[in-house]
Amino acid sequence: MISLSDQIGPNLIGRVDAPYAYEITKWTPYEVIAGADGTLGCVKTTITIERKTKDVLWVDEPVNQTQQQCKDADTKIRKYSVEGSLGWKKMF
Repeated sequence: MISLSDQIGPNLIGRVDAPYAYEITKWTPYEVIAGADGTLGCVKTTITIERKTKDVLWVDEPVNQTQQQCKDADTKIRKYSVEGSLGWKKMF
């Protein structure tokens, strides 16, 4: 389950959104892959966790662009990554 919140100002966060559940499609000693295929929406989400490096890659890509509900949807592929902070790594 993943919950999201937005920063609404310096040192302020907004409300925490309801958690989303993502289906795990692969789980090995090296990586975990989860996501949502976009069947009911306009975006397919794939989350890849590299277990050894503890890095995360989150990719959102457009799907169902010919569907009426997706005609005005964002068509950009977005990639986000989360790496361990240097400060956190120094602690351990």
